[in-house]
Amino acid sequence: RSFRWNLTASAARPNPQGSFHYGTIQTSRTLVLASSAARPDGGAPRPGTPVVRLNLHEFVEVVFQNTENEMQSWHLDGYDFWVVGYGDNGQWTEN
Repeated sequence: RSFRWNLTASAARPNPQGSFHYGTIQTSRTLVLASSAARPDGGAPRPGTPVVRLNLHEFVEVVFQNTENEMQSWHLDGYDFWVVGYGDNGQWTEN
């Protein structure tokens, strides 16, 4: 048995272990992480959201909202991530 996929399409691909139905996955919560301009207060810099703890097998939707004029970089450290969409010049809403 073999699988053939167009890997240049950059879209969700079928999972050989089961169907891929992102729209039917029940998310337990949504985290919106928004960038903001630096506001030095004379102290040492510190991260605003250093660690987000999640439960095993929990599906969480994470939204990276950048309303700044510069591109922001984000670091994700975990097991499995899916990019399901991205946009430009907009404010994220649940709709």
